Formats: sequence, structure tokens, C-alpha cells
Amino acid sequence: MAPAAVTACAPRACLTTPAAGYLSGQGVAVSLINQRLQRSALAGGAPPPSVHLDQAQAVHSFLLQQQRLRRITSAALVLESTPEALRFDVQQQLKPLLACLSELGLSQEQTTSVFRGLRRHRDQAAAFLELPPEELQRRYFWLCQHLALEGATAAAYLAASPTLLLAEPADAAAVVRWLHASPGWRRQALRRNLAAHAQILLTPVAQLEAAAATLQLRLDASTDELCLLLALAPRLLALPQGELEAAAAAHPAAWRLAGAYMDRPALLMRDAAEALHLQVATLYLMQRHGLSRQQPWGGTTLQQLRAELQQFATARDWQQFHTPRNLLLALTGEVGELAEIFQWRGEVATGLPDFTPAERQQVGEELSDVLLYLIRLADACGVDLPAAALSKMKANGVKYPVERAFGTAAKYTQLAAEARGSSA
Repeated sequence: MAPAAVTACAPRACLTTPAAGYLSGQGVAVSLINQRLQRSALAGGAPPPSVHLDQAQAVHSFLLQQQRLRRITSAALVLESTPEALRFDVQQQLKPLLACLSELGLSQEQTTSVFRGLRRHRDQAAAFLELPPEELQRRYFWLCQHLALEGATAAAYLAASPTLLLAEPADAAAVVRWLHASPGWRRQALRRNLAAHAQILLTPVAQLEAAAATLQLRLDASTDELCLLLALAPRLLALPQGELEAAAAAHPAAWRLAGAYMDRPALLMRDAAEALHLQVATLYLMQRHGLSRQQPWGGTTLQQLRAELQQFATARDWQQFHTPRNLLLALTGEVGELAEIFQWRGEVATGLPDFTPAERQQVGEELSDVLLYLIRLADACGVDLPAAALSKMKANGVKYPVERAFGTAAKYTQLAAEARGSSA
């Protein structure tokens, strides 16, 4: 858990002390930048290089100019989302990239979303920033042509899935041809699924074919039935063969159950295809993510976490940073980090069935940061958090009695007013 206020860089930090001090003074979350640059370096298998003051000033000043020109919404947000930008030359790389995105018709919100989207792909962010403008345009127009995109729809598509442009058009064309050749795969479903699961377009056709064959064999499904499943869970295609086999071996009963559902007639459904689509895909996702049974959280208590956090901070002399205000600001930042994962996804189902394993792990990490900062803040404020939470639950029980609140999202003031009206 990093200190809430940073006055000097850790030994393995990517920002030098002057660079960190400058960016921190500009309202940029330095701890996030260091953390993400380290992750990016680890993904590339190389030690994180240092970012010096002159480079930090040049990149930040350029992004502030782009913010004033309304080409991005926030210089700080772009840096925090894609700190790899700090390693690129402004005139040779960043300026042409921003100009290219503007020429492609992206709004300032959409351009910012491109950088936010790269945050979820640490290992690919630098590769995207390295794309020359002419190559970026070539790949963008190829996507528009082959996925029937144009105008505002095309710009929104790129903003949602910038890593699609990392697919070499020749290789991506083979993937699209293979997907279109699959019976039952509709163009609209293909477009939607590629937007949500860009890794499909980056996966070799041979791997896609092997994954489809494994699924078909394990589920004893026809090609049409397989396409119905993949329309809801397309990321299954991008799973390496070993992971797919491991999932099947770990949950043979669930796979057999899914296979049995192939022959079950539709009940209370509008048609058999809808029933099959829902039954098979739901069963697979349940076994894949362990959603069939609610797992216990373990025996760790808030008091144990509180004690470990105290020891952790004391050993590093971080108590000086952990004031209520600093901790509150850090907590707010972590909530924002958590919110970014869910942004642009629309409504998300309980259990996160459409999230990849890496995304689910990221949710857990961000939730952990929120919890740890919350416990630390309560400790700094002298609040007994478990007692306060139980007291609040009792108060909510009074505000929302079962007989009045059951099945409604109305606020307690509305429920109380309705109760007074009915008794009058």
C-alpha cells in the first residue's frame, strides 16, 4: 500500500524525484504513474527506465496545451491512464498521434477514452503509442471497411477498443473471414463482440479453430449451437488451448450438464434458439468463474487488517503521510480506479460473467485498495469501523422496514411519507 502523499520516489520508481515533485505539484497521481510504468516494464521483461524532469515537463505541458485546445478532457487523466506517454518524444510521436486521432473524427472525450482504454492493456499501450500516424490510419480504415463502420460509429468504436489497431490487417482479415464463415454468426454480433473482446482479432486463426474444436467436442455441439454460445461468450475463442482444456478437466460435471442442455426443449422461451443461447452460455460461464456456489471469504477480520496496516506503515515511516485528508484523497482516487474498469461497459451482470480472468483479478486488486484505505482512514479518524457499520445497518433497518421496502428502490423519506399517507 503506497503512501497517500509522495515526497520522494521509491528505489524502483520510474519517475526521478524532481519529475515526481513537478507532476505531483500539477495534480497528477505520481504513485499511480510509478506503479503502472513498473507493470509495463515487467510485461516487457525489462527494468523500468527513469523519467527525468525535462521529459515530464515537456509531455505534461504538451498535454495541457491539448486540453486547452479541447482535444482531450484532462492532461492528468491521460498521464495517469497511459503513463507510457512520458517516454515518447512530443514532436516526433505524441503530437502526430493526437493530430491523427483528431483527423479521424474523435471528439475530446473519445480521444481521452483511447488513453483510458489503453490502461487495461499495460503490455500493449507502448505499442499503440509507437504506431506512426499513417499506419494508424491504414489500420483504422481497414477496420471501418471490414466491420461496416463509418462516421460517428467508427470513432466511438475506436475509442472503446483502441488495441484493435494493433492487429496487422492481413492477419485480422484472416480472422474476420474465419468468423464470417461460421454458420449462424451475424455481422452485428461480430462487430459487437470484437469491440468488447479485441483479443479475438489479435489471435491466430489456427488457435481460434483449435478453441472452437475443443468447445464443440466437449459440449458435443453442432456448429450452429457452437456459434450461439460464442455469440454470448466470444472470449472463449481467445483462450489458449491449455487453459481451455484445464477448465474442462476442472469442471467435467458442468461441461456434461451443458452438453445435456443441448437436447433440452425450450420451456417458456420465445423460441428454441433463445433457450439454447441462454442455457448453454450461462452454464459455461457459471462453471468457468465458479458462480454456481457462493464461496466463503475466509476468516480474516477487519481488526487483523487494521493491525497489519499499522505495522506496514510504521515499518516504512509512512505514518507521517497517513493523515485523514491524505487518506481520504487516496481513497477517492482508488474508487475512481475501480470505476474506470466498469466505464463504457453498460450494465454489468452480477458475478462479472463477461469479464476476463485478468479483468476480474484487476477488480479484486482495486477493491482491495479501496478497503485498505478505508480501514486506514477509519483508524486515522479514531472510528471503530465494525461497530459503526453494525450501527448503520441497524439504523437502515429502521429506515427501511421489510413491510414497506420489500421490492422497491424508493428512498426512506418517500417510504415514510407513504406510510403517513396510508395511516391518515
